[in-house]
Amino acid sequence: MDHPSPIQSPATGEQLLRFVGDSLRFTLQAPGPRGNPSQAGDARHGTARLRTNLGSAAARRREIIAAHAGQPVAANSSWRDLPMHKTSDGWDIQLPLAET
Repeated sequence: MDHPSPIQSPATGEQLLRFVGDSLRFTLQAPGPRGNPSQAGDARHGTARLRTNLGSAAARRREIIAAHAGQPVAANSSWRDLPMHKTSDGWDIQLPLAET
């Protein structure tokens, strides 16, 4: 049985130009029967998380400096999982873009 893939926005690899002070909304829709997002029964159950390093510029900067200085680095410590909010047809989260 073929399971339709979730629909995310912005899509993976999408290139966006934003500025400090803007915000960015991420959405995830779980397709229901026959790929119809409006009938997403799974959206009422379960959870979704956004894996991001937005808002972690200081941690990422420390990782880069430590790596170049030959110090041990906790790899990818700037990444975190943020819980998304349930909506009627999936999940969403809006994040402020407060760092360059």
